[in-house]
Amino acid sequence: MDASTPPPTPTPVPAANPEPPRPKSRKMLYLVMGLLALPGLLGLTGNTELAAFGALLLAPLCALISGIILGIRIGQTPGTRFLLSCVLIVACLAVAEGLAIAGCAMSSPKFNFH
Repeated sequence: MDASTPPPTPTPVPAANPEPPRPKSRKMLYLVMGLLALPGLLGLTGNTELAAFGALLLAPLCALISGIILGIRIGQTPGTRFLLSCVLIVACLAVAEGLAIAGCAMSSPKFNFH
């Protein structure tokens, strides 16, 4: 090495981000968990009509949400995502309504069809 060449300079280290990233909001999670727990909480009141109303109203909403999320996760192209979402919404709706009806039938088995 001769004396005319300068010594190599080290590459600068990028500065650390002074502000950490903001945590994600969990408002949607709390809303969904509240909607899922609502039929059970209404059932604790002892009024079977309230429990049935909560279960039959919230079952389609939960089926819609879960069908869309599953379709987006499983599908690989936009067309398959849409098709799977539609199919899974119908399947989840059938399961959710079936469980809601079965739960209502088991909690109040005295049927009067007159």
